[in-house]
Amino acid sequence: GLGGYEIETMSDDISIYPDLLSLDIHGRHPPILRVDETMFTYSIKFFDSANPSVAIANFAPSDGFSVSVSLRNGEGSDVSSWGLDGTKSVSPSGETAVFDDLVVKGTAGANFRLRFRTSWNGRCVAKLVDTTCAGKCCIQTDAFFVYPYAIKTNPSTLSGITEGSTLSSITVQFEDFSGATLSGITTADGFTVTPFLRKRGTILSIEGETTLAINAGVAVFSGLTIREDAGSQFTLLFQEDNSQISAVTAPFPVYGQTLQLDSAAQNAIQAGESLLDVSVRVLGSTSQTLTSIEASDSFTVTVYALKKSS
Repeated sequence: GLGGYEIETMSDDISIYPDLLSLDIHGRHPPILRVDETMFTYSIKFFDSANPSVAIANFAPSDGFSVSVSLRNGEGSDVSSWGLDGTKSVSPSGETAVFDDLVVKGTAGANFRLRFRTSWNGRCVAKLVDTTCAGKCCIQTDAFFVYPYAIKTNPSTLSGITEGSTLSSITVQFEDFSGATLSGITTADGFTVTPFLRKRGTILSIEGETTLAINAGVAVFSGLTIREDAGSQFTLLFQEDNSQISAVTAPFPVYGQTLQLDSAAQNAIQAGESLLDVSVRVLGSTSQTLTSIEASDSFTVTVYALKKSS
């Protein structure tokens, strides 16, 4: 018997279509997928619903059957014409139709899906067999994120600042491989970025925006303030919270606010006599001693002798 096959008569020929599909993904899904990266290999297999455990294995390109793929964004719109590169239509061979060179281009965000349709899908829809792409003549992936290829900061190099001061605004940009900003990403996609202050790899506290949502492909941090810490080799790391794709600024110094001398009064000495020891403390914005400054920071204090004019 023909089981669950669909039959269509064309002249003297008979075309027999499978009525059940399966999707195998060679890799983990949903993936941590970046824009402009080649996606995993997707294999479509075909079955007779009357014998769903055994794949149909006698397909040949000469049969004229094909499977096409489209990319749907979070709103369900087909963005394949500009957002998907690679081989978008494949003829089954043996028991599979294999897609192994698909690449998402120029877009990122949440709830993307790949939808695979057979060349006989229109017949299924007309017969109300598979109107929701449920695996009879059409099958689709689970929803997945497409992440930026890279994160960049603007500026990437920061000038030295004094402890307690607010940094100049830093723009975090989500970019594709070419360096173009992925301006189609909005807050609805759920991408967020968190800043981390580091000194030689050690994470320190920083005041200001703890996390910002990406909108139009960017997030602007304008209130980041460093307190209680000073020294050299500070960096700011900005990390996308789901994928942990990140960008790091070049190292920059954080200086103290003022110096304070701790020494006994010494009004006069004879020529050639040693001065009393003088202790110099580096103070912060609340007059606290900045104990985080270490010898490895290579900060120095220079002493000058000044002669008071009479």
